[in-house]
Amino acid sequence: MDLIKKCAEVFKNYVGYNYTFILDCNMSVTAMFTSGQLHHLVGLQYLTDIAQVNVEQPYNSTKRIFKNILNDNITQKLIESSNFYDNIYERLLYFTNFDDIMTAKLIIDFDYTKLPKTKIM
Repeated sequence: MDLIKKCAEVFKNYVGYNYTFILDCNMSVTAMFTSGQLHHLVGLQYLTDIAQVNVEQPYNSTKRIFKNILNDNITQKLIESSNFYDNIYERLLYFTNFDDIMTAKLIIDFDYTKLPKTKIM
């Protein structure tokens, strides 16, 4: 299976659901995933030389791009033809582990000084 399609297949299992993450400080963060978010999460916006993934092209939307990936209308071969593919390759590779990330107990040493307006401490 294409790397880009594998990313879409993994992500479609999360689309439409709300996920609440409980932090050690008992603060919670809720996220909802939509099909259009895959475009950003895997970095397709950087492939400006591929019309099929460019949302500025007529009739393109992030949701339609997601659907086209699942339907094999946008393939790994097409994505790799971009001059900017190297900029997103690692994102694609790591995104195939999205299931592991979503189900793992994560411990992150968060440096709130890098985001001075946050209330997370």
